[in-house]
Amino acid sequence: MAECVTAAVPTPQDNADLTDRPGLLSHCRTPLIWATGFSLLINVLMLASSLYMMQVYDRVLPSGSLPTLLFLSLITAGALALAPSTR
Repeated sequence: MAECVTAAVPTPQDNADLTDRPGLLSHCRTPLIWATGFSLLINVLMLASSLYMMQVYDRVLPSGSLPTLLFLSLITAGALALAPSTR
């Protein structure tokens, strides 16, 4: 990942724009994919309680399904348990 950071920093003798550097995006593709995935995971985990309430009101209350409530609760509890480890 340090190569991506140093590759993106222009030197004084560089007059070219960063978009002209060949292979910069392909060189940093893997760290960018990891950062995007981790950001997506954190955002979904932060929405876990809101998504849980929406699903309870949409699925559990109209049908009265206790197994659905149980599985939603287990999934949400797992997401909320995982959330502190991402900070």
